[in-house]
Amino acid sequence: SFTRKAGEELRRRVEEEVGVELGHVGTIHGFCLETLWDAGRVVWPLDAVELALVVEHVAAEVRLRSADLKAVAAEVARDRKSKRPLAGADSALLVSVRDYMVRNRLLWVGDLLWLWSWCFDRGEAVADVARARARMLLWDEVQDSSEEEWGVVERLDPDDLVVVGDQRQSIYQWRGSVPRRLDAFVAEEH
Repeated sequence: SFTRKAGEELRRRVEEEVGVELGHVGTIHGFCLETLWDAGRVVWPLDAVELALVVEHVAAEVRLRSADLKAVAAEVARDRKSKRPLAGADSALLVSVRDYMVRNRLLWVGDLLWLWSWCFDRGEAVADVARARARMLLWDEVQDSSEEEWGVVERLDPDDLVVVGDQRQSIYQWRGSVPRRLDAFVAEEH
């Protein structure tokens, strides 16, 4: 599902109405995080607020308060409007923040699917754990899925794949969703 709340609602309804216990019900990010953890690769994804706190903490720790904390956080999240490379205190803080995140197994949430795909492609245990859990996959709101999310499903290659979506309801094109993939999926007769 697109949100944890929607996933929990689906789980509750299926268990109550049908009496079937489901596997993972939730977001694709949640699925990837669970399979990373269960395969022994523990990381802690950070949202924007948490990332800002990490940048602030590291800036105080390395005494780089003169750095532009927002610019450094935006660079970690790769969400910078300015194409000007960071320099001086900002650049030094960026290096320190990235080092701190690696040491503490912290990850920008936007990099979670990339890390999962990288581990999967390298043949790490993530691939075996994920494939065992995704033999059957129901994917809701598929019209709002990004290329990166499609890549996860293609890697999983489930035995049964059911997609639910409506191209007319696509609202997340700003984040890279590709509603035309729904049409391509139907044309391929999965």
